[in-house]
Amino acid sequence: MVNGRVDADLQVWIPIELVDIHGTSHSTEAVLDTGFDGSLSLPRDLINRLGWEPELPVGVMMANGERTLWDTWDGVVIWHTKVRDVLVFEVEQPPLLGMELVAGSQLTIQAREGGQVLIEEL
Repeated sequence: MVNGRVDADLQVWIPIELVDIHGTSHSTEAVLDTGFDGSLSLPRDLINRLGWEPELPVGVMMANGERTLWDTWDGVVIWHTKVRDVLVFEVEQPPLLGMELVAGSQLTIQAREGGQVLIEEL
């Protein structure tokens, strides 16, 4: 079970554990983006600190219909107490949690400032 929160802008923040190349876990938060069908996006400085290996760039269709290439990385996260390998997109904005990682879960959101968020494995 993962417990998150809703902020004053009604963004849903989810805690996530990132595992660096030495096996050390690092806690951060990511905004849940239900329009993002990948697993996770992170800024380059955080990816560099984790020491993850680069992958090939991936073509992405943006919400406005624009196509762009994003750099990607082999990442490791702990999700529902399990270590998972994920493809991480490099994006210079706050971390985003996508629906690929949330798949197989039940999501409950109290959609108000200070509301609770619960993600339970199905």
